[in-house]
Amino acid sequence: MNYTEKLRELDLHIVAFDVPFPADYGGVIDVFYKAKSLNDLGLRIALHVFDYGRGRQAGLEKIAAEVHYYPRKNNLLKQLSSLPFIVNSRSSELLLRRLKADQAPILFEGLHSTYYLNHPDLANRNKIVRTHNVEHDYYSALSEAHKGWRKFYFKWEAKRLLQYEKVLDAASYILAISQSDQKYFEKYKAKVHLLFPFHPFQVEEHQFSQEDFALYHGNLAVAENQKAAEFLLTVFADLDYKLVISGKNPRADLKQKIKQFHQVQLIENPNEAELKQLIQTTKVNCLPTFQATGVKLKLIRALIEGNNLLVNSTILEGTNLNHFCEIANTKEEWQQKLVEVFLNGKSQNEIIQRQNAAASIFDNQKSAMLLKELCVPAQ
Repeated sequence: MNYTEKLRELDLHIVAFDVPFPADYGGVIDVFYKAKSLNDLGLRIALHVFDYGRGRQAGLEKIAAEVHYYPRKNNLLKQLSSLPFIVNSRSSELLLRRLKADQAPILFEGLHSTYYLNHPDLANRNKIVRTHNVEHDYYSALSEAHKGWRKFYFKWEAKRLLQYEKVLDAASYILAISQSDQKYFEKYKAKVHLLFPFHPFQVEEHQFSQEDFALYHGNLAVAENQKAAEFLLTVFADLDYKLVISGKNPRADLKQKIKQFHQVQLIENPNEAELKQLIQTTKVNCLPTFQATGVKLKLIRALIEGNNLLVNSTILEGTNLNHFCEIANTKEEWQQKLVEVFLNGKSQNEIIQRQNAAASIFDNQKSAMLLKELCVPAQ
């Protein structure tokens, strides 16, 4: 039986920008747990993934009826095109043939994967785009955070993404990841729905514990997260409280800066159990960000699994989650709020109530039911 015959019984195609397993960073976490939740509802999924280093993953076969891999085309000619590189490098004639083989709806994960969104052979299909960001804003912010050739590349890519974005008029639905993104994308012809990120986090029964340290966690190889960590170093420079900075692959310059603070501890590349222990036991999860894009999974995790939570306004943009968090923006406001939290944080009952309320908002099953209705309309 060839792939054309096999695909006729599918309920949904998902075109993913990366191999979403292991589910270990923001974008692929959303893709993996979305596919898993839809599979749990009984949908037969063909998962199409672009591979540029992660390789074939047996774990995907548990959440999809079929998994197909395509190489991402990272060559110079793709860079020179007027199309955004993140889109132009994710094309495959074999993918198009497989999408054309039946009439199942197609879910494009991120603007990255939309190379065939407006293809004439798919003109009459139910096409859904999951937007992970307003991409040209995201790349503009990346440009501001980098120097040299990377700054130029991100700025150029942002310009191409802004021009390309009108391809969304070819979609049937747009699934925005935040309320602000939902409002932004309503200018296009497609119907726009709010669909919060899918995730693995859940309220767990464990011995309630608060230890006297603050925590910042994130991928420390990312410029945005390094900037947040460095901001917290200035905040804690005048405080006696302990700060733990934990995350992947911190750069040498960040490690050198941390060594200058006796009350700051760096935990490099924690495993999942170690990170969960830190999030569940810290007195306060500190989550500043200087890039208002999407909904941060680290925020969702801290809301559902953590104790007290101190953030800045930027991380909450487009979320309507202000009432769950303590908010500070300037260095002085952060210092004042930290003193208040360490002296008089929320009670165990208050924290458990917040965890349950957040878990209800970011409910994978509810989100999957909405998506299923868009993919498989009731008869």
